[in-house]
Amino acid sequence: MVKYAGKDVAISVNTVSTTYVALGGLKTKSAKISAGGINVTDSDSAGRWREMLDGVSSEISMSVTAAGHFVDDTGIETVRAAQIAGTLKSFKVLFPGLGTYEGLFKITELNLDGAHDGAVEQSISLESAGAITFTTAP
Repeated sequence: MVKYAGKDVAISVNTVSTTYVALGGLKTKSAKISAGGINVTDSDSAGRWREMLDGVSSEISMSVTAAGHFVDDTGIETVRAAQIAGTLKSFKVLFPGLGTYEGLFKITELNLDGAHDGAVEQSISLESAGAITFTTAP
């Protein structure tokens, strides 16, 4: 598999209509996709080992976290306003060589940190709020 630089992972937020603004200046970015299983263990399960229903998930979700310093006022203001209002925003998460995840997310955390000898740092946590689409990289 070809290797790609982590710095090239990009997260962008929909600001207006179909316009997305990258949340640049991010030092760390991660995405986690979870698919909960359906436990079908019963008294006949071999050795009392848990059994899961094949081919079905109880819930599929995606969590995204990022931290660093945002370099675009439009992006951080869009994130801040949506977090305070509790509104859902459309985000894109690009993994070079793999593809782009896109969908509605709830901004569950927005942290602002300011050390006296450094730049203001922000971190955000996003939770999917509906179906997430994936487009394979060309």
